[in-house]
Amino acid sequence: MLRVFLLYPIVAGLLIFSAHAQSTTPGILEEAVNKFYSFQNKFPLQKIYIHTDKPYYLAGDNMYGKLYLVNENSSLYDSTRSKKIYVELIDEDNTMVKKTIVNGLSSSLNFSFQLNDSIAEGYYLLRAYTSWMIGINDDQNIFTKYIHISGRTNHTISSLSYTDSSLAIVSVQVKDTLKNVYATLPAQYQLIYKNKVKEKGEIVPGKEGRFLINVGSIPKDDRNEAEIKIRTGAYKKTIHFPALNDDVDLQFFAEGGNLVNEVENTVAFKAIDKQGHGKDVEGYVKDSKGAIVCRFRSSHLGMGRFNFIPQSKIAYTAYVPYGNGKELSYLLPAVDKYASQVAIIKRSKNELRVRVALGDSLYKKNATTYLVATAHGGVYFTSRGTDLYEVDIPLTGFPEGIARLTLFDSAMRPVSERLIYVHHPNSTVTLNTGKNNYRKREEVSMLLKITDPEGKQLKGIYSVAVTDDQVIRPGENEDNIKTHLLLSPYLKGNIEEPGYYFKNDAAITMDNLDLVMLTHGWSRFTWSDIESNAAMQLPQKDSSLSINGKLTNKNNQPARHYAVSLFSVSDNNYIGTDTTSEKGEFHFTGIDFTDSTSFFIQTKNRKDINEDLEVSIDPLHFPLTEVDRSFAPTDPDLAMISGSDFYKRFMYNLVKDDKILLLKDVTVSTTKRKIKFDESKRVSLVSHIITSDVIERYGAFNLMDLLYAVPGVTITDGHIGFFGLNSMSSYTDPLFILNGVENSRALTVNAHDIDFIEVLRGGEAAIYGMRGANGVVLVNTKRGQDASADFTQKGIKALQTPGYHVEKEFYSPRYDTEERKLATTNDMRTTIYWNGNVTTDSKTPAIISFYTADLPTTYTVTIEGTAENGEAIHQTFPLKTTRQ
Repeated sequence: MLRVFLLYPIVAGLLIFSAHAQSTTPGILEEAVNKFYSFQNKFPLQKIYIHTDKPYYLAGDNMYGKLYLVNENSSLYDSTRSKKIYVELIDEDNTMVKKTIVNGLSSSLNFSFQLNDSIAEGYYLLRAYTSWMIGINDDQNIFTKYIHISGRTNHTISSLSYTDSSLAIVSVQVKDTLKNVYATLPAQYQLIYKNKVKEKGEIVPGKEGRFLINVGSIPKDDRNEAEIKIRTGAYKKTIHFPALNDDVDLQFFAEGGNLVNEVENTVAFKAIDKQGHGKDVEGYVKDSKGAIVCRFRSSHLGMGRFNFIPQSKIAYTAYVPYGNGKELSYLLPAVDKYASQVAIIKRSKNELRVRVALGDSLYKKNATTYLVATAHGGVYFTSRGTDLYEVDIPLTGFPEGIARLTLFDSAMRPVSERLIYVHHPNSTVTLNTGKNNYRKREEVSMLLKITDPEGKQLKGIYSVAVTDDQVIRPGENEDNIKTHLLLSPYLKGNIEEPGYYFKNDAAITMDNLDLVMLTHGWSRFTWSDIESNAAMQLPQKDSSLSINGKLTNKNNQPARHYAVSLFSVSDNNYIGTDTTSEKGEFHFTGIDFTDSTSFFIQTKNRKDINEDLEVSIDPLHFPLTEVDRSFAPTDPDLAMISGSDFYKRFMYNLVKDDKILLLKDVTVSTTKRKIKFDESKRVSLVSHIITSDVIERYGAFNLMDLLYAVPGVTITDGHIGFFGLNSMSSYTDPLFILNGVENSRALTVNAHDIDFIEVLRGGEAAIYGMRGANGVVLVNTKRGQDASADFTQKGIKALQTPGYHVEKEFYSPRYDTEERKLATTNDMRTTIYWNGNVTTDSKTPAIISFYTADLPTTYTVTIEGTAENGEAIHQTFPLKTTRQ
């Protein structure tokens, strides 16, 4: 039906016109439907979601993710509209610590981030968006998700409390989950109020890890707008002030937007505390004559509703007792006797009964109104009526998700609106494992099948994560693909525990979901946008990548009118020539290349002679700079702290005879030296580093030559070893990582293109699990403005610049021989399996296979994706393992 609407918008209006109305569709309604489809075709909504292999991480982990980018009008992939998908990881200081561009046209929309071993602990914002979203000001649907990253030491926690009744001094305590206090490390702090630093300093905490800060300059009533940022070593934390009272923010929402005179009205409400969490309340409503007209009580996360019959010229006030005989009072919206209202008076599974009420219908007869129901880019119902009337709306033809009922007056001006959620029977996700539990290092083979309510197998693409419950505990009420594609694009504000509304279709769940519709009402467009769509500008075309830069001479002056030619080293491909501008700038646009692609630039003067010049490359542009942290979480929950602590001890081989041994913190002090490489890319503080200046002095041509400089290395027949031979293989080659991606091609990288080499030979290699058993060699090449200054010949410069993301394959060990099963190396995976490219067809199930790790535990299998019918799929399954 949706496709018919898109192709024949005028006919669609005729087909769905309600029998309640007259026999022909009025021209004014037909025109509105046509404008709606014109707007949707020009400015379709994109919805984006990222499924990550884990909900939280430890420093040194790899973060794997699968992007889902769909078009609202079709619920199908929309990467053809957006070639570039920007993915960012942003820290609590709003600094972008990781970023990449995923090519929507030629990749499977997977990405990965290598989290540095030294990354600061805290909540990071994972963000993804397209140029199209920015171009049509679709900020609501930019994907954002907060992900906590724990440091490598014992998990550090902080607390803040007032020291006396004056509330002028706060005590900050820093300790870890083993109750070890930080009493000797200096701590830097900042007192921030309304995003401005009021005070900063450095202090050494006392024997209990405490230090005091004077906050008397911040008004007590505004403490919720203040925070303290502390740093102790590599640890950073933002601490929010505790609430000084039990005040709640209570808002009331009249159904349809207005209270109308002398008919029964529904009023929804939502109460939140100072931290933005729903708070249970109860109270009553009084009229201006002092009579109690009704009582109310919240039913879910501070939300609830009540009904009463208001009268014009009478004011109504809600009262909420909150202790000590005190009450909070809230004035309800005033009754407007000329207002209009669309309200739901009865609902069944497949039908909706709607009442249209006009405040002036008691005084003015024969007032015409029009009702239009839209959902996911289509019009699914229209009707026309007069005065006070009711109409039945069949829901079977509506798509799953939020629908919008808009009431128009006789001049086709919107006067009332009601959001509803239409739920249909979900498809069935079947995961057949063949057995209930598995031994360690045993192969698991699962059959995945998706069937619609009629039992038909569905094609689709999915991502599958298997995680260890001892470390990772996915929250069943947290956000998922359904919440991001079906709720957040259409609602304003923060939706608390969004996953709850998709756990089941019980009546109480659906009723609470309707409370969300009443209290978070919003839509991606207004009808005034549709009226003025001719004046709106389409976003610029999502183009390919570009390389831009500037030439300067030895006097740092612009090199004007020079010929600049660009070549790709990897395939000896000539890209093009540009002439520098008056500012010495050059541009190569419309090119596609992957990350770490090698280029060289040739520069010639006006006499066509190669001339040595300084070449600077512009950094890759990411469109968004502002970060919205309105609903940032404050502290990790206990389950996450427990899981990450267990993870750290297991990773560092601190499990012996089923008992967990604990590491003591070690403070290392050294003389400050000049950094000669990008230390932010370093994985371990105890690794062996070979910097670019050493490489130049060594005069090596490739990586193999450079590794001779590593103490203890052996190179035999082209094979590299750090530990000699073992019983499983005649050679013990290490794992090679090139710019964060596993790649054996690192051996062939030109030595002059290398920024630094990092060699992991001991316990620090454990972050790579089984793959790091023979050591790890990480090669970090020069990029952008850090490109090599070495000219292979006069006027030619080699460089690398960031390009499209190179997909990194998730490593899953195979224990398919007895020798591998008996290997003594600990299997320290917490993500047991990850695959972002699981596909199903209409005939055969998808086969998923992997091997279990070492510890007896329970795994959670999480499946997310989209089926061919447009349905978003989210399902979890348990899987048990036992010790052999």
